[in-house]
Order: sequence, then C-alpha cells, then structure tokens
Amino acid sequence: MLTKVDLTPRPDNQQLNSSPMTSSLPLLRIQRGCDFIVDIPYYDKDGDHVKCRWAKALKNECTPPNCGRAHQMFTIKDGSCMIHIDSEVADIGWYAVAVMIEDFITPFSSQALSAVPFHFLVRVDPGERRCNDVNNTDPVNRCLAVPPGELFVYKATATVMNLDIPIVNFASTSPRGMEKSGVTSEGGGLYSAEFNWVPSPKLVGTVETFCYSPFDSERFSGNEVCIDLAIGGVRPFPQTNESIPGSETFSLSESVWQIAFDQEVTFNPNVTVLATIIDTSNEKVVFNVTTGDVNADVEFNILVLTFWEPLVNILEENHVYELEVLARYCQGIDYVCCHLQAHHGHLTHVTVILYTGVQPFPDSARSVPSSSPDNALSVLDFYWNITFYHPVYLRPNISLIAQILDSDGIYLYNITKDDVTLTASDSNVISFLTPQWLYLEEGTEYEIRIPAGIAVNNEHCHMQSVEDSWKFNTTSMFIGGRRPPPTILDPKVSVLCFPTFMEIFIARDQFGLEMDPAVITLDDEYCYGMEHNDTHFRLGTTYGQCDTKTLMNKDDSRVSMVNHVTIPSRAFPDESFNPYFPLLPPPQLRDQSQLQYT
Repeated sequence: MLTKVDLTPRPDNQQLNSSPMTSSLPLLRIQRGCDFIVDIPYYDKDGDHVKCRWAKALKNECTPPNCGRAHQMFTIKDGSCMIHIDSEVADIGWYAVAVMIEDFITPFSSQALSAVPFHFLVRVDPGERRCNDVNNTDPVNRCLAVPPGELFVYKATATVMNLDIPIVNFASTSPRGMEKSGVTSEGGGLYSAEFNWVPSPKLVGTVETFCYSPFDSERFSGNEVCIDLAIGGVRPFPQTNESIPGSETFSLSESVWQIAFDQEVTFNPNVTVLATIIDTSNEKVVFNVTTGDVNADVEFNILVLTFWEPLVNILEENHVYELEVLARYCQGIDYVCCHLQAHHGHLTHVTVILYTGVQPFPDSARSVPSSSPDNALSVLDFYWNITFYHPVYLRPNISLIAQILDSDGIYLYNITKDDVTLTASDSNVISFLTPQWLYLEEGTEYEIRIPAGIAVNNEHCHMQSVEDSWKFNTTSMFIGGRRPPPTILDPKVSVLCFPTFMEIFIARDQFGLEMDPAVITLDDEYCYGMEHNDTHFRLGTTYGQCDTKTLMNKDDSRVSMVNHVTIPSRAFPDESFNPYFPLLPPPQLRDQSQLQYT
C-alpha cells in the first residue's frame, strides 16, 4: 500500500494539508444475487472535497492482480466513495478491493492533495435466502457530541427477517478503549448490543469514528453503520434576537425567514418537519412548516427558509405566535464533517405590518457581458458580473445563474453556482469568475439569459429578481488581432494557453480501447489525464500548480510557463509502430521508455 502526502503548504490557505481518515470493517460477506452498497466513511479535517478511485498498479499503489476494479460487479459512483456491488454477475469466492481516498480543494480540482489507501475483502457465498435479510435499523451516518471524561453509551440495533437465523455478533471498528456487550434478543427478530466508552480529555476537538455491522449465525452481514463522535462538541442553539421572525414585529407578507444559530450550521436533508407555529392565546398548533412549504438553505449560521407562498392566509395580524424550532433540521459544522443536531428552541413574534416592494431588474448595459454594442466581450474575459438597478444579494438556494445561447436562440451552456467562483456581491453587483470550460468564439453574437429569482433585494420583503435576457458580441483578446490558434505539437497533440492556465488535448485513437487516461501525467504525477470526449483525453493546470515552471528570456521581455506531458510506452499497442510518434522506439524497446512533450 502506498500513501502520498504533500508536505508543502496548500495553495488556498498556505497551511499544511490534513489527509482524509477512514474507519470501516475489513470484511464483507454477501449472498450471490443480492445488491449491496458500501459507503466508505471518511473524515477530512480541512473540509476538502473527498473522492474515491480504484488503486492503480502504475502508481505503485497496489500489487497485481489486486489492483483496479477487482471485478465487474464493483462500481464506484462518480465523485463519491460509494461502491455498488452487483453480486448477480459474480462467481463464488473471495475478492480483494483496493481503493484510494483522495482529497481536493474543490470538486473541480484535478490535482489531489493526498491519497490514502483503503483495502477490504468481499466474500460472495451461494444461498437462496431473501436479500437484505439482515437489516441495520440505525441511521447510516450520524454525528454525536461526546463530553470528555464521561461515560458514553450507544445502543446498536438490527433485525432479521427469518426468525430462525439470529444475529450473533455486531462486528465493529472502534476507538481505543471502547467496549462492546454481547448480543441481546429483544423479541420479534430485533437484536441489540451496547458500546461503552469514556473519551480522554486529551481528545477534545477531535472526531473519532466507529463502525459496526450485524452478522447472523450463517455469517451473512447487514449494512454497515458509521458514527462520528465529536469529543467536546457543542450542539447549535437558536438565537431569538438575530432571527426573522424573532423578538421584533414581523410582516405577514415576508416570504423569507431566517433562523439564526450560535454557530455555523448546515442543513440536515433527512428531515421534513422544520418548525411549528403555536398560537400563544390557546397553545394550539396553527401550522407545521415542512420542506414541502419552503426552500431551505444555509448562510453560515443562518438557516434561510423561502416560502413558496407567504402565510397571509394562515396567520392573523396583531397577534402573538410562538415559533418552535425543532431539533435535527440544522447541524453544527464546527467539526467540519461531524454534524451535531440542533437543540429545540422557541422564537416569539408579533405580526403587525404589511410591506410592499420592487423586484430587482438587471441592468444589461452595465453588466459583463454587456448589451451595449460599444462594450463587446473579450473571449478571454473570465470576470463577469450581473448588475442590477437596486441593491441585491445572491440567493443562497439558487443553482442556475445564467444560460448562454447562440444568435439563433439555440442553447449552448448552463452556468450554475457550482461552476463559478463568486468573487464579490457588492451593493447592486454580483461578480463571478466563469468556469474554464466556457468557450466563446470571437466576433460572434450570443444571448445571455438570467433566470428569475437569482437575487433578492435588501428591502423588507426581499423581493426576488425578474427574468431577463440580452444579446452581446465577442471580440478578440487582442485589439486589432485574432485569437492565436492552439499550439500543435504533432498531429495528435494540441495545447491551449490562457492568461492563467493551460489545457492539453491528446487524441485517443492511438491508444488501446481500455486505455486509462490517468497514466498520462504532468511533471507532478498526481496531475493526470481525464476523459474529455469521444476523441480526446485532456490535461490542464493553472500556472502555479502541477510543478509548472516559469522561465524568462535573456532580456526579460517574455515569460514562458513550462510543463511536461509524460505518456508511458506501455500505453501504446505493441503490435505495430505508431507513425504519429516518431520518437517512440520499436515495440521491443518500449518497456524501458516513455514519451514526453514540453
């Protein structure tokens, strides 16, 4: 097993990176013909985006044949650490699964900060039982606050469908010192076991993980449950004075509510009832606020609830109500990946005033791209903004920011909140850095469409912005010139150089059908190739990453950014010489060689 850790400071905060950690059972036993999900637990102290991939022999991460995808029954869901096992296509026997857990600064980063190995065994046995005969009744992923120096008791439960085959063990991986009781039958196919632990005060501020899975007398297992234990963690409390509605008077026409907490929180997507409104005159429940009534999102320590319709037909004016904020729908994130459920809280408010407002409208002439014919957009202007006539802020719960269409109104691109880097939201301007994949031709007319509701004004009613669209033109990145064509290294390789990054495209028809683009690397071997389309692989890097070097010519009049693309010789078919790469030696000499481009 090979672990890679980069001890240089991270580029985003100049701090040392903390690699993801995992704790999971090393053995899984399933019945042939049953589907199974393995959701590998992980904890990343930096809050990085974590993904899993198969270990690769080419990177010396494992030893064949226990490398890569062990069998076609195993599939990793893209961008996650969830492995789907379809044992219908498996043979009876043992399978070794080798996975690498990587952390990235953003979901779109191509360079992993570190790679941590995780290996486990899967045993596929014959059987004619029902699938999912052993069921773990506990929530799959939880986080609990544990006081240091005090006894922590956790009761695990599971059920069996066949009462003649009991649960005999709760196999577990746990923190040092945690003790487990024997299995107790509680009747009706329900079984339980208790875990006891007294965490040391030295562990305050850390997160410990323990996982367990029930096994029956025939040694088949149920789904695994993993729990994060935040040592010394504190559950979030609602803050009345900072909430809307809170202790101040409140408008019936207000459609945006804000529930403030005493720490940063995130929304728990597994709940439906968020709050209860109680009439204080008779203590009766007037309305239950559910996820079907609102769109819920979080801004730091504030849960924003946007009602589809204001409660003007439910609540009365000049009346006192109590808002009971229910536990479980908000979770603290002071331990990054460990989410502690919020406490119950009570917010009392009075409704007395009705407000009206004006919907924000985009100012197309002052936006970038602009509708003004005198302000054509440079094809390499990556800094865009949407300017409004009124002060606004970006709604936290939106996804689509803009759509790009050609001059005939044919859709080209969706630009979402996840695609861009927001650089500012100041007064009436929302600015962002466009994604690198957005490509526009120079000297061309396009249309940009801004959907309704991406922004909200700062007035009492928080009116949502209206839909708008306008045409804009593009120009060359150089005045009086045209955009330089890609640099062609040979008929199969081309490079695009931008002000802040470069992209390399390599034709894939010269490689075998099962070619893994990850074997193609830059100078930093953890910056590797990926699928681009049906005809090309792609690599890319910003100029400060992937060991990119900066070179100056003798009179300091030109700066060059240099990196190398390395293609191992084993990537090419051995049966014939490749005419597109004259530097490539004959097949019998390729084992000791590799191809490089600069």
